[in-house]
Amino acid sequence: MEIILIEKVKNLGDIGLTVNVKNGFARNYLIPQGKAIRATEENKKFYIERQAAILNENNNKREQAEQEAQKLPTDIVVIRQAAEDDRLFGSVNSRDIANGINEKASLNIARSCIDLNQVIKYIGIYEVDVALHPEVITKVIVNISRSEGEARNALESYKSSEKQQTNEN
Repeated sequence: MEIILIEKVKNLGDIGLTVNVKNGFARNYLIPQGKAIRATEENKKFYIERQAAILNENNNKREQAEQEAQKLPTDIVVIRQAAEDDRLFGSVNSRDIANGINEKASLNIARSCIDLNQVIKYIGIYEVDVALHPEVITKVIVNISRSEGEARNALESYKSSEKQQTNEN
């Protein structure tokens, strides 16, 4: 199905681009989410007429996301029970991370904004991308530990190793 993107979509394209996607992807995700419209002659004319307004709206959303990104914490702590080999009883998912960010910063970040590359099943420190807007992506350090004290120690050692790496480069 040929569609016109109204919003920047990761791995697909920028605003105003006409692309071909599978029918199900367009009907079930892009069109209902307001990220695209069908590329009919009528909709092409509609897009051309409203192009300035759509771009202006996107700029406003991006500026708002940049302001929210300034409020995001640089790191959060998630306390979980774990076995002696540091394997978690359960896992940490995007919902847990979003809740941690929302509690720490008093924001309302949706779990869909959290870009988790892998399922977190072990205690440790992970860098997670938070996409508040397709053009505004920030990193948050997620510290998963058994206790607050262990979390502080792990974060201190992580930051000292980061400093060593930057000094070596």
